[in-house]
Amino acid sequence: MDCGACGAANKAGRRFCAKCGAPLELTCAACGFANDAGDGFCGGCGAALADSAAAPEPAHTPEPQPAAQPAAVTGERRQVTILFADLAGFTKLSSEHDPEETHRILSRFFETVDGIVDSFGGAIDKHMGDSVMALFGAPIAHGNDPERAVGAALAIHDAMAGLSSEMKLALRVHAGVASGQVMASGLGSSSHSEYTVLGDSVNLAARLMN
Repeated sequence: MDCGACGAANKAGRRFCAKCGAPLELTCAACGFANDAGDGFCGGCGAALADSAAAPEPAHTPEPQPAAQPAAVTGERRQVTILFADLAGFTKLSSEHDPEETHRILSRFFETVDGIVDSFGGAIDKHMGDSVMALFGAPIAHGNDPERAVGAALAIHDAMAGLSSEMKLALRVHAGVASGQVMASGLGSSSHSEYTVLGDSVNLAARLMN
């Protein structure tokens, strides 16, 4: 194949001149049409040009994978003591104070109760309205969890005198304590889950609080 730029003869199959580097024409084997160097398909018949660079393959788009599902949380049976504590007469108390003052009272109550539970080795399960649910024996167990729970309940009662003086209110507390076998595990959904316990002892402790 002769170079159109310098006239030098080149071997068949070259796309650029060996002497001057100019691009050489690609002759279509099917129809003889002279194509420019680098063309992928013949301009005369549309056939693929064997001497051209291979056309790049389209990028592979990976198939979308299904969203990973949260691992199932396996529950375990445990011997646990449950403590419930709430402010007596909270409905009346909240109706007699504005929301900001009610919030301040409740915040101090939770702070006091949570601190006592922690000091006795218990764990706060949740706050519900004006109530606190605490666990003794889960997630950490001790050899005397019932005694710890009762001690915490008595300490909470005793703490109300100081809290009443601080808040300038007559504050009293109801407490309920019960022990038994429960199912302890994470509970909820893929959006929100928390560690808690379920069982008759939980219901009994809540009823004893009244």
